[in-house]
Amino acid sequence: MRLSWAVAFVMALGGGTSFGQEDRWEARFTDVKGTVTVFTTGGDADGMPADNDVPLEEGDRIKTGDDGYAEVAIEGDSLVVLKANSQMTVASARIGASEIGLAFGSLLAKIQSALGVGGFRVRTPTAVAAVRGTEFGLDVAGEAEGNETHVGVFDEGKVEVSGLSGEDAETLMVNQETVVRKGSRPLPPYVIKRLMRHRKLVRGMGKRAQQVKKRWASLPADKRGELRQRWMEKARERMKKMREKALQRNKPRRPGAGSKPGQEKMEQRRQKIIRERNKRP
Repeated sequence: MRLSWAVAFVMALGGGTSFGQEDRWEARFTDVKGTVTVFTTGGDADGMPADNDVPLEEGDRIKTGDDGYAEVAIEGDSLVVLKANSQMTVASARIGASEIGLAFGSLLAKIQSALGVGGFRVRTPTAVAAVRGTEFGLDVAGEAEGNETHVGVFDEGKVEVSGLSGEDAETLMVNQETVVRKGSRPLPPYVIKRLMRHRKLVRGMGKRAQQVKKRWASLPADKRGELRQRWMEKARERMKKMREKALQRNKPRRPGAGSKPGQEKMEQRRQKIIRERNKRP
């Protein structure tokens, strides 16, 4: 199947549900570790904890915490990894006009040729990258650092990178990197440097993609909708219990409450001994 995928910086694009529409690609979480929160269109403002096998849909915003890690499989043979302290948004899952935004943090991808043949664009707050089937990564600094964007190609493929205007593009080949600063064009390609720290992980993504593909089974739209609904109900119940526990922990206790049996008497005896010692000459 011919599929085009674009990654765009879209913080909150309401696309509504994509289930039941055949011109959408299928994607779901395949590995979630640590704190990974999903903010859904019209969902809870605090978001809900991500979980393995949960399908993604348009409008979902995914945010990882200090210990967070999220792997997303697309059509069963392409992988996108969001590392700690990162945020991306699924703006559109439409085949031929797909958009996912990386607001900040690190995104790594292993895109199979069938997925990238029609063009795979990545848009950050400062850069646009047009990708063909490849291994690539992006590091986007926070707003305080001007959302400086580093883009690199690892062991295969190529990426065309430009500023937001789309002009003065630079083409990255294997083992090359560039940086795009706010309002500027990308620097001429240089030997991969900043993104080198991700190389080991990316090299393992090929084998990982094969593992995912072996157990991948495409789900009909209604089944994906059911899975997602069960996840949302389960996540809301889990969050409710967490809030109740937090309230119990913060609830003021009366003096002596929560003491172990005999602990209060031991404390009284200890205080009595202290008083008697203080009375001695």
